[in-house]
Amino acid sequence: MKSWRRNWKSFGHRFPIRNSTPGPLRASPRPWRTSGTRKPTWRRSSSAGWSWKNRRINECNVPLKFEDKRSETFKVTDRPAEPVGNLPSWTRLEHCQCANCPLKASESPRCPAAVEMLPVVNAFQAEDAYQKVTVEVTDDRRRYSKDTTLEESLRSLLGLKMATSGCPVLSELKSMAVHHLPFASNDEFIMRSVSHYLLQQYLAKRNHKEPDWELKGLVERNQRLQLVNQALWQRIHSVCEGDSNLKALLNFFSMASSVSFSLESQLRKLEAKMKGDGAD
Repeated sequence: MKSWRRNWKSFGHRFPIRNSTPGPLRASPRPWRTSGTRKPTWRRSSSAGWSWKNRRINECNVPLKFEDKRSETFKVTDRPAEPVGNLPSWTRLEHCQCANCPLKASESPRCPAAVEMLPVVNAFQAEDAYQKVTVEVTDDRRRYSKDTTLEESLRSLLGLKMATSGCPVLSELKSMAVHHLPFASNDEFIMRSVSHYLLQQYLAKRNHKEPDWELKGLVERNQRLQLVNQALWQRIHSVCEGDSNLKALLNFFSMASSVSFSLESQLRKLEAKMKGDGAD
């Protein structure tokens, strides 16, 4: 039976509120906090709204422990990995290059996403996807821990690395990576994707831009991501002996494709659950 723990570390964010008239930020008279003196990360971008542009992704440490006592630890930051040394040929930009890739080999000889994923692919390219591991995802605010399969662990890790890789297409996911939820279910993925997109549209409206309440842009974005997903899978497939990386990517891709191809049915399922009519 899988064990699931979410151990929240104490952190000192105050919950900021907006004044009724333009002026400096003020903290809520009822701040949600436990201890510490961390300041709010919000900033005023204009008199019309708020911005998360300067919010940085917390450095994440992701240790994986195997039943045979082996362990591997990876770090994820918002700084893309630099291509150094003799890199394998499958990291070259032109190797299975995405159909919608805006980069040129003369300017970027290596695929940013492939370079970012390289340490993970090398570590697990011969591993079985369904072996049991204990994985943690830790940043400066909290720690998630789960006893699960290697495939599910890698799905979460590779998703983070792809979003922070510097790929101009995958970078559309970077703002979601700031609030990454490890080991998310398909329902949680849909809920987070739609909620995040609708918040972006609300902020756009506050800044006198045209919002997209019909989610057309969300579907179009995930269609672009699908092209990248397919090409990345072909890259990984050419070097992997085991199936752990491949199954992790396929699982991640299938969740992303649910936004592109079955968003309406997914929303109906969530609507039923929110009304109390749907079973888990």
